[in-house]
Formats: sequence, structure tokens, C-alpha cells
Amino acid sequence: MISFRSLCALAIAGLSFGCIDSSDDPPSPGVDPAACDPSIPSGWRSVPSSTTVGFKADLSNWDSAVDVYAWTGTEVLAMAALQGAVFSPDTGAWRRIADPPGAVSNRWAWSGDTLFVSGEGRSGSQTEWHAYHLATDTWEILPQAPMPLHRRSLSVVWSTTTEELLVWGGMELPGSVDDPHIPYGGGAAYDPAAGTWRTLAPAPISARGYHAAVWNGSMMIVLGGSEGPDSTTANDGAAYDPVTDTWTPIATPTMAPRADAKTFLEGSTGTAAIFWGGLDDMAYHAEPSPRLDGGIYDAVTDSWTQIPSLEQSPLGSARDGAAVWAGAGRLWMLGGTGWTGPVWTRHDDGIAYDLTSGTWSAIPAGLLGNRSSTHVVWTGCEAIFYGGRGATSYLTDGAIYRP
Repeated sequence: MISFRSLCALAIAGLSFGCIDSSDDPPSPGVDPAACDPSIPSGWRSVPSSTTVGFKADLSNWDSAVDVYAWTGTEVLAMAALQGAVFSPDTGAWRRIADPPGAVSNRWAWSGDTLFVSGEGRSGSQTEWHAYHLATDTWEILPQAPMPLHRRSLSVVWSTTTEELLVWGGMELPGSVDDPHIPYGGGAAYDPAAGTWRTLAPAPISARGYHAAVWNGSMMIVLGGSEGPDSTTANDGAAYDPVTDTWTPIATPTMAPRADAKTFLEGSTGTAAIFWGGLDDMAYHAEPSPRLDGGIYDAVTDSWTQIPSLEQSPLGSARDGAAVWAGAGRLWMLGGTGWTGPVWTRHDDGIAYDLTSGTWSAIPAGLLGNRSSTHVVWTGCEAIFYGGRGATSYLTDGAIYRP
């Protein structure tokens, strides 16, 4: 058997492609900016290295790369395979948390008090679901879900209406790299209160993995993906209502088909589902190109609004590995690797797209320096960055940016 982690990366011409995970970008908490502490000025402040507590994320080693980077409401929770740590922006300090019962993956959801994450058992024999309870610093292994084992590229969201973990789709892992990947079109929901799983109703879209999913406050919106690493990317989607256990096809977006788009929740009502970027192809033998645009889906009107390409922005070109987040009515992008003359170079500047006016503005360079593949969460008041790759090394510090 091959580990689902071993298939997660592909490097082409110095660019990192592969498992671009929408789960790395949880919806913005929707905090009222007026509630932000006025004593903290706008601008940048530093985040110390996590190595002070023995937590080190290393992008060169998938067994120590960050798979979970979540905002709990007061702290940042970071997980890397078999270890984890928490950073408090109030104290400016890190602390270690209890080790998980098995290696975690980058498919996770935060419920408000518990982290639900898929992973491998210590023996690596099957996919397990783990739950981390922050208040007690304890882990539990959930009952086996009614879904095939050894899967990757599935979607995971937390339902606030039914207080369940919603899991859908994915690819069943092959026995070897030459075996076919089998797409899965089913799903399941886990009820923590009852400690049981239920099977979701059949979806009106094809079985797939590498898709994007986001919870918009009442439904799970699923979009795009692929039926396998050698299949074309899809451009359709569906919405799942866990209260009624029903699916509804959604309007086809105006943007091009893609896999592994990043997802966010924003807008004036806090329910607009944003899909950004992703890849045009998931074939391992090809050279997948990043999508440079996105779209906003309004479930009330079943309609899309296009977010223009980075080529039409002040940047004028792609930024691979940029930190992307949504908050304060904008979609933000900072750092990453871009084409400068004859070489790819890392940057420390960025841009923000106003979702209402449709205009771009610059983000000032700050304390992060030139880096790519940086993790970021939006707290409702500020963006907290951690890690990434610098000019010569993998980094374990970060910075906080308050607009």
C-alpha cells in the first residue's frame, strides 16, 4: 500500500503543484470590524518561530509539513502529521498540544470547539477519523465512516445547522502508482453528540475527487474536481442541505473548469461562497497550470459573479504559492512566486480585490519577507501568517497583518 501523503506533491520547473487544499482556507469568521481591539494599530507585527516549543513544519518533508492551520476563535491551531501547536496572538507565544493518535492529513474541519481531521492509523493500514478537543487537549478516534478506506482528495465541512461533520467524494487510493484511481460519489455525516455516522443522499453530480467545498451557513456547496488524475476537470457543482438530506444542482460558473480551488465565505451577508484559483489539470504526467481567476456563488439567486484574473490585476501575472484569504469584504493575496525576467522569484507584496466595487488595491510589504507557500488565517480583524519557503530555507516564523 502507498500512503496518501506520498502522492500529495509534484514539483515542476520549481513550482509546487499537487494537493492544493481548499481545507487550508477556512471561511472567515465574520467578526464585525468595529469589535476589533482599537488599541492594536494597523500594520504588521511579528510571530516568533514555533521551534521554541519543538514544533517545526518543513515543506521539504511531507511527514512534517503543516496539514492543518485553523483559527479557533482566539488562537491558531497548527498540525503537522504527528504533532501540533497553538499560537496565541494575544500573548505572542506558541505552546505544544497533545500528539494525535495517528498521522493527520490536510482534510479537516473546525466545529467551534473541536478539530475533525482524517488521517492514518499508527500502523498506516487504513484511513481513520480523529477528533481533537482543544479545551481538554485530548484526542479521540471516531468510529469508521461508511465510506471506502484509503481515500484522498475528499471534501470536509462542518454543518452549523445540524452540528455534523460532512464528508463527500474523494479518490480511492490504488495499490500502486500504476493502478487506476477510483472516484467515489458518496458521502457521510458524523454526529458528535450521538457518536454515529449516517450516509448522505446520492449527489446529482458525478463521482470525483480534487473538488472544492465550502459551508455557506445553510448548505455545503461542492464545485469542480476531477474523476481521476488522467481525467479532465469538471465545471459543475451541487448544494447539499443536511437538514433535509437533499442535493440541488447549482448554476454552471462562468469561470473555466478547475480542480482544488481555494474556498472562502464572505460578502455583505457573510454567505457568499468564493472559489479561487486551483489547477486546470490533475494529470501527474502533465504540467498543470494554476487558474488565475475565481468566482462568487450566491445560493439565494443561484448565480455567479466573476473575479477577474490576476493577469488583469496590478500584478499582471501569476503568483504561485501566494497566501490567499478573504475578510473585510476583500479577497487578499500576498507573497508567492512570480515570473520576474528570466527567473521565478519570491515576493513580499500583494493585492486585495474589493468584492463590492470590483477594484484592486495594493498590500504593503511587511515583516514576512520574500516567501511562498505561507499558511494564513483571517481572524475577523487581522491575518496571521506562518511558515512557508524563503530564498534558501523552510521557515518556522510568521507575521500578523492588520488592515
